[in-house]
Amino acid sequence: MPDNILVVKTAGGSMSPLIKAESYVWIEEMSPEGLRCGDMVLYKINESKFIHRIKSIRDGKIIVNDDTGVIQEQIIDIENVLGRVNSLFNGYTGLIYNKLALGLRKILNNAQ
Repeated sequence: MPDNILVVKTAGGSMSPLIKAESYVWIEEMSPEGLRCGDMVLYKINESKFIHRIKSIRDGKIIVNDDTGVIQEQIIDIENVLGRVNSLFNGYTGLIYNKLALGLRKILNNAQ
């Protein structure tokens, strides 16, 4: 597993039906230059974190919104993007993959 992968558990359902609440999502940490329109990204506003889809990128800012149409478009400084959604697992499968990923990451970190 690469060092630049985070595993997060979602709380809300604004990215339904693709990402359901309580899903495990693998986030790939990356430089802002690698982001593209259509990517789903994890970003922070103050101390809160969100996953939404990039609608456009302009002048060091990204415009994001959800897949359900519940939230209004948000303009985010590109520096607030923590990473891009790499893959996701729902339900029991997500729990197993999350435990494996966390265990593997711990082993790899201890081996360094």
